[in-house]
Amino acid sequence: MAPIIYLILLCLVLVVVVLMNILSRTFLDKKNLVFFLPVLIILFCIYVTGYYEQIGKLNGLNYFECIKAAFDAFTFKIENKIVAPYMEKNVIYAIDVYFAATFAGLTVISGILGFFKVGIDNYFNGLFKTFHKDLDIVVGDPALAAQYVKRNKHSILWVDPRMNRLSQEDKKKYYSSKITYVNQPLNGNRVKVFTLLHRGYTQIICLQNDNKYLSDVLSLIDTLNNKRKHPFRVYVQTSSELLSFVDDKLSERCSKVSGVVGSSFDVYELITRRFSNQHNLAEYLPRSFFKDGAVLNDKKIKVVMLGFGKTSKAMFKGLVLNNQFVEVVKGKYQAKKVEYYLYDMNQKAFNDDLVSLLLNKESFKERDSKESYSELPCEIHTDVIDIRNNFEKSFLENFKCDENEFAFYFVSLKDGLENALIADKLSKVVDPNKSVVLYNVDNDKEALAAVNSRIIPFGYKQSVLSHKYICDERLWELSNAHNKAYNSYRGNEDISYMRRPVVEKISNAYSVINYRFKLNILGFDFAESKDNAISQEEFFKVYDPENRRSEDKYENYFLISTRNAIAYQEHLRWATFYLLNGYTLLPLDKVTHEDGKLVHKDTQNKRHACLLPYYELDKLVKIEESLLPKGEDKAKADIYKYDFQSLDKLFETIEIAGYSIVRK
Repeated sequence: MAPIIYLILLCLVLVVVVLMNILSRTFLDKKNLVFFLPVLIILFCIYVTGYYEQIGKLNGLNYFECIKAAFDAFTFKIENKIVAPYMEKNVIYAIDVYFAATFAGLTVISGILGFFKVGIDNYFNGLFKTFHKDLDIVVGDPALAAQYVKRNKHSILWVDPRMNRLSQEDKKKYYSSKITYVNQPLNGNRVKVFTLLHRGYTQIICLQNDNKYLSDVLSLIDTLNNKRKHPFRVYVQTSSELLSFVDDKLSERCSKVSGVVGSSFDVYELITRRFSNQHNLAEYLPRSFFKDGAVLNDKKIKVVMLGFGKTSKAMFKGLVLNNQFVEVVKGKYQAKKVEYYLYDMNQKAFNDDLVSLLLNKESFKERDSKESYSELPCEIHTDVIDIRNNFEKSFLENFKCDENEFAFYFVSLKDGLENALIADKLSKVVDPNKSVVLYNVDNDKEALAAVNSRIIPFGYKQSVLSHKYICDERLWELSNAHNKAYNSYRGNEDISYMRRPVVEKISNAYSVINYRFKLNILGFDFAESKDNAISQEEFFKVYDPENRRSEDKYENYFLISTRNAIAYQEHLRWATFYLLNGYTLLPLDKVTHEDGKLVHKDTQNKRHACLLPYYELDKLVKIEESLLPKGEDKAKADIYKYDFQSLDKLFETIEIAGYSIVRK
């Protein structure tokens, strides 16, 4: 009977141990030492029973020997002379002995190792994370990096002790927050050893509010040289003003090593990218605004920005870059200008390079050339007003829409809750059939503060610092595919998207982001599901019903058709992007033919000959044709075909990222 009782007691203690360790989420815990006493008592009873079965009666010395044997069991030592005879007779007693001795030893080991559990758990957590295909190693400012790791479970915080000392308290804080960390000097050899078992891309993400850690990342790249199937991808946070500089530095270093690509990013550009991926103006406009890919002449699109801080400025730039409409005037396409109304209580808010550029319409005229400049992308109006204290119906009357107008209201005044409340109030005043209301939030939690499901959150300054938006593999894959399509047109060698100059890289990205805008104009949309997906034939019946892409005669570029409207819109988008990134027109007499290639851009001096109105590109084509050697294919001078590749090859491109096209 006694052996059965011992077994039941041991099982009960084991259940308690397991439950406590599950709740504490670790089996290495110094608290396990508290089970020393109950296990010791059970072991003592087991040895007493063994003696009793041998001699029938115990004296005082036998009890002391049983106590000593019970203590020895915690070192995995069993007194065979006491228990062996009865173990041969009783199977359950034998199980008790093995169970109790093993349990005792493991309890001690677990308890002792519990004093080192932070380091041990952290080591194994890091090891397991290296097996995941999306491994992020986050460096730079430890405070920013720790927040990133907390939000992204497949990431590891790497703190270089030469830059930031990591105290024992810091380690405990990271452990309690479930932040896996490495506290070693950051160099290529250590990173390569750490990721030796990793079989996917390794993202090294540097988060910083300044460029304090840039030199460390550049030094790291120098030592990462390695032949790997999946290279290291290095992403460095910087300010919008320094994107080109930092990107050039990264490209320069990466070009000298094997298996490393680098790119910079700005948090406000991520905000813009997130919004542009999810929303665009065409998505909400009524279908009655469109005909054959163009907006009807009598329709008007307005964007009202209530508050013009950093997030609003980023959004404004993204809207201008990603929402270029066209209309037909006198048998020709031209830009359908969106009207932007910018309001802020501080005049200094409008001291912005982009606002100044768009207000100064002379910026869009080339003084040193006889050629016309690209079209002004939009019309903007600014006004200083304290919106919180003037949020009255009379103020909103300025933006009242008639049946041919549609307005977008962006609220960005203070915090997400206040913005949500004002947006809710605004949504009850404006016509929901002729407007959309949006409000700025800092994170996903604030987005839940909305009291009206009809208003849309944007911004997410804190939430965009995540793997999804910094690394954005789908955008990278689509941009790379777009880049390859462009190279195939040009007959150039295949240069990967990540190794392109920053202006070309971001231009490719925005061209891909603009896919959805173009599809929405046509009455289609993107979807990750295959349900209700349309066929390529159905798509081309809307996009190119005359099937002109099959012949692509040069004169077809100047016809009025849905396909040409989209191509015209793409040229507007591309030209606007380059203009807003400081490019000016390269005079046509500077276009050359060098080393077997036509050269119509000067990246170093930010000059590009394609910054012409769509129809005037014909002049550039004629000049390039004249520069081609005798017998050379004239199609190489065809500039127009690049504007058609986005949707002509869309079905081939989006398959890479697993998207489908559905009806809107």
